[in-house]
Amino acid sequence: MQQYGLIGSQIAHSLSPRLQNLAFAKAHVAANYALYDINPTDFDVAIQPILADLNGANVTTPYKQAIMAKLDEVTPLAQKTQAVNTVYRDKHGRLIGDTTDGKGFWLALQYQIGVLTGQHVLLIGCGGAARAIMAAKPSDVTLTVANRPSDHFDEYAKVTQTLLEQPLDDLTQIDALLNQMSVIVDATTVGMHDDQTILSEKQMRATQTQVNIIDLKYNHMVTPLMRLAQECHRENFNGLAMLVGQGCLSQKSWTGYQPDLLTLMKEMGVAQNDNHKNA
Repeated sequence: MQQYGLIGSQIAHSLSPRLQNLAFAKAHVAANYALYDINPTDFDVAIQPILADLNGANVTTPYKQAIMAKLDEVTPLAQKTQAVNTVYRDKHGRLIGDTTDGKGFWLALQYQIGVLTGQHVLLIGCGGAARAIMAAKPSDVTLTVANRPSDHFDEYAKVTQTLLEQPLDDLTQIDALLNQMSVIVDATTVGMHDDQTILSEKQMRATQTQVNIIDLKYNHMVTPLMRLAQECHRENFNGLAMLVGQGCLSQKSWTGYQPDLLTLMKEMGVAQNDNHKNA
């Protein structure tokens, strides 16, 4: 039986095993998908024997960049974003790193809200998932990227300039732009282990009432940011749709077969915007 898994830290909440084992079953592939939860202090020692036993893997926080040095090769897209979320073996058995996060996100967003053309999306964050989203941006979507002020802000600004040829906005200085956004995406870890939100209540209320708030985290079905959006009567989603989107693309890397996106979205219980759902 082939063996696949998710490599990360503090990932007991992950729904990846449920998703990927469901996809394997539908494709009649004899494979198992499990969790490989590695303490950061053990990563360098633990990762090689794990990779040696796997036919392929997904990679999540905090190893999307660290995994790159442990592979035989990374794709140009993964090199460009400096992040790997999918590992597969080529015909020679070599371990190749790629990223399906970006394309998976845009597939998921289309499923959730319908037409992407003309959408103005605010992406908050500059980590591995955010960089992949930037790199895969459809040409008919306007994307603004913002981040909190930090010691890494200048570094993140260079990344944004490289991927999008546009500046990185300071999240504390964009209140005047919030009502122009049709979609706001939180690609940070804020609120993953506490009740903090990347947007303040004042900022949330400054958004247009039809905005779609998407928190890419899904360790809670309702995250703190989603709860704030609900209190302000804004449409909101967690990151489950993106998990399914990128997972379908990972399956294609591993088996050559891409599962039906709509079927897996429904079986995983992914929500849609009410207007799109009723269209």
